[in-house]
This record gives sequence, structure tokens and C-alpha cells, in this order.
Amino acid sequence: MPVETIGSLAPFETESENGLMRTRRRVPSTPAWLLRITIESFFIVLSILAAFAVENWRDNREKQRVAVRSLQIFEREIRLNLAAIEDLAPYHSGILNVVSQARTDSTVSVDVRTVMDGLQIVPLRTAAWQTALGTGVLTYIDVETVWHLSLIYSMQQSFVEDSRAKPQPATLQNASREEVRKDIADAYSYMNALVSSEQNLKVLYEEMLRTIQGTLQRQENGIAEQDTVKH
Repeated sequence: MPVETIGSLAPFETESENGLMRTRRRVPSTPAWLLRITIESFFIVLSILAAFAVENWRDNREKQRVAVRSLQIFEREIRLNLAAIEDLAPYHSGILNVVSQARTDSTVSVDVRTVMDGLQIVPLRTAAWQTALGTGVLTYIDVETVWHLSLIYSMQQSFVEDSRAKPQPATLQNASREEVRKDIADAYSYMNALVSSEQNLKVLYEEMLRTIQGTLQRQENGIAEQDTVKH
């Protein structure tokens, strides 16, 4: 006797085989509308993921281009600062030699006030660093390069501040010998520190330029690889 079912909802059905009644499970078929919705949903999700991937690729490429432009600006500014130091370094070394001779040889006469008043301070630029801090582009540059940039601009700032702290000689025509010797000693200490700081900055600038060139090469290679993948 067959099992009574309502429409196609019955999960089981019976059949006669060799006079025996057997019951088997009926596997319901997937409705067409459900299959269609599943396929459409899959392609919708796939298209959304593809759109996110393209947007992420564009965003990363733009960040790399911004990093390259920023590093190029840093490179130009550091070269200008290096050139400024190289221009004035011989002049400052000459003053140091004169003051050093006057410090060790009492027969050498030097007007310390005139020397200090006429001393030229190296003009060092910081626009690239200030702009990078203000715009947040440092987040697009690798950490090691940013660390070197931070170090070099920090030392540069200390150099500028120390350079402005020139001694104020009190040497007059009727000044005592002790006052003259003190003025010469102060001028020597200042000039010796100034020349030494210039030499250290020169080395740091040259190292920073090599670092920037290496970073630029990596950034440009990364952009080229992304463009190759795109095409």
C-alpha cells in the first residue's frame, strides 16, 4: 500500500519489488529560483571583491608615487644644504686656524670682535621636512629612510641653534691681557665646534643622499612591477 503524500513534500516513497514493500528517501530537487539567486549573489560578491582589489592597487600605486616625489624633494633640499656647507666650510676652517694660532702664540694678534661680527652662518633649509610632517607623506616612506631623515634634520636644527650662539667678545683697545686671552679662547671653542659640526653634517648628508637614491630605486621598481601586473 503506497504512503500518502501531499504534492512533492513527502520525504519518503514506497515501491514494490519481488512482492516486498521498500521505503526509500526522496532527494528533493533545488528550486530554480534558489539556484539563480545563489549564482547571482556569487557574481555580485566577486565583482565587489574585484572592485576593492582594483581600488587598493590604485591607492598603493598613488602612495608610492607620492613617496617618490617626496624623496626627490628631500634629495634636492639636502643637496642644497650640502652645497651651502661646502661653500662656507673653507672660510670657517680658515678662521679656526687664525684663532688657534692666536690662542697658542701670544705674538699673533687677532681682533676677535671683528671676526665674530663678520662670521657667516650656513643657511640650511628645512622646507621639505616641515612639509612632509604637515602632509603625512612620511607614512608612505619606509621606516629606515624616515628614521635617517628624522636624525639628520634633528642634528641640522641643533647645528643651526649652536651656530647662532656666537660668543660676544668684550675686547676693547684698553682691555687687559686676561680679557683678550679669554675672548680668543671662547672664539676658538666656538669655531672648533662649528667646523666639527659642519664636517659631521657633510658626512650625514652624503650618506643620506645614498640612502635616498637606494629607496627611490626600490620605489620606482615597485611602481614598474605594479604597472606590469596591471597590463
